[in-house]
Amino acid sequence: MNVNKVFFRQLKASAAVGILSWEKVSRQEIWIDLEITVDMGKAAENDAIEFAVDYGQVRQCIIRFLQDSRFGLLEALAEKMATLLFNEFAISWLSLRVSKPEIFGDVAEVGVCIEREKSS
Repeated sequence: MNVNKVFFRQLKASAAVGILSWEKVSRQEIWIDLEITVDMGKAAENDAIEFAVDYGQVRQCIIRFLQDSRFGLLEALAEKMATLLFNEFAISWLSLRVSKPEIFGDVAEVGVCIEREKSS
């Protein structure tokens, strides 16, 4: 079986997320790691972007989503982002990791990681 993935590592974005009083009034940096499975066959065969998942469009979709959203929990943010990505792009599976860097002085980052398959 062939598995083809597109990935993003440490996409840095501004988000309105959190339950602490300062988080409710300030945006903060979050990091996103994303892996998505895609069918690359036609894109590879033709060397043409129109048959591929455009990385730039995925990135813009995520950034727009974060600009327009407000969440209390990273868990809710991750679930909604996963749903959006399945609806917008031809992907069948994803692994999404969303973290807050340096939220605690003694921890590099904290966050959530989810894996989802597109429902039929």
